Amino acid sequence: NKWSIEEGLPQISALALVKDRQGYLWVGTQAGLARFDGVRFTTHTPADTPGLRGIWINDLHVDAGNRLWVATYRGLSMRDDDGFHALPVEGDADGTRLLDTRDIEAMPSGELRVAAPDGVWRVDGERLVLDWPLPRPANVLLAHADAMWVGSQGRVYRITGDTTQVLPLPDGDGDTVVTRLAATQGRLWAGTSAGLFFLEGGQWLRYEGGAPLSEAPIEALRADGDGNLWVGMVQDLARLRAGRLQEVVSGDRAGTAVRAIFEDREGNLWLGSQWEGISRLWNGW
Repeated sequence: NKWSIEEGLPQISALALVKDRQGYLWVGTQAGLARFDGVRFTTHTPADTPGLRGIWINDLHVDAGNRLWVATYRGLSMRDDDGFHALPVEGDADGTRLLDTRDIEAMPSGELRVAAPDGVWRVDGERLVLDWPLPRPANVLLAHADAMWVGSQGRVYRITGDTTQVLPLPDGDGDTVVTRLAATQGRLWAGTSAGLFFLEGGQWLRYEGGAPLSEAPIEALRADGDGNLWVGMVQDLARLRAGRLQEVVSGDRAGTAVRAIFEDREGNLWLGSQWEGISRLWNGW
């Protein structure tokens, strides 16, 4: 199954996907937020939904209370039973400061952390508080093994309490951007603008299986319930199992330029593409 602008998606680029407790699929695009009921799309933009901070959606998250959190290039918004609400940042009394919120991650406690160019922010009630200022941008977050892992430029930060450890990428990758993080198959994985890496012995190593995973820009990482790691690249979609490459899907429009991967309760994979809208793969590929 595939859906794009012809079926009502507001824009062809599906950058973020999540389902709420009612079963609605929310799709973040470059032209607003869409809710899909299985038949039609309902679109929200800042023009018709003032509580939605920005039109370009970077990430989506549904919390235990079924509230939808929306990371946009202009700040963070939250949707509850009363509608959409824009969250101001600490110290911004009039709520006009813009913040490029890039990723949302839930801690084991349920607290939400948000990645932004100046570091990692925390949702504190109805505002954002800067918990961990960082010298390089926070692009992606992962709560794993009692720590917060932060993908940045040329490095990953490991934050535990008040301690921040820097784990640099290998020599020559100082400008490489870490775009995705995932913990599965006994490894911590980093998708970057220069290929796939994994952490071993406290050091990042380039994926040993060769091209395309070792060098292609990684746009999406998702571990599914069957033990697979799905890797979205600019051209192809790959599946790893037990750390080994099982297949590379090439030439299929659904697997092209995948930017978001979501697994629903039935085990179906939803793919969001930069160019092809969204696709549903029934219980895997």
